[in-house]
Amino acid sequence: MEYLSEGGLLSALLTAAGVAALLTALWKGMEAFRGLTGEKERRESREKLRELQLRVTACEERLQKGDLRFESTRSDLTQTLTVLNALLMHFISGNDHEKLRDVKKELDDYLTER
Repeated sequence: MEYLSEGGLLSALLTAAGVAALLTALWKGMEAFRGLTGEKERRESREKLRELQLRVTACEERLQKGDLRFESTRSDLTQTLTVLNALLMHFISGNDHEKLRDVKKELDDYLTER
């Protein structure tokens, strides 16, 4: 077994410290690179989230408008069915003019309020 002199021991310690410093520098460089790529991914995620939020808002507005149109159409359809029912009853019951006048007045009121 060989003995290390003071110069050899110092040289070995400095070499080990240099290797450790090099490994530390490489590690920190990799962390910095990962941080840059991570920031890009986070930025893209935020942009995509913003885009999706705008799309959801637009869809909700369209849905609310559709609900209003549906209610209007439903009301119109109800009135139409009432009038058709009165016409059928008029033909079936043998010309009940009083019922037709009432339905006509109801229809006029509906169309006036609409």
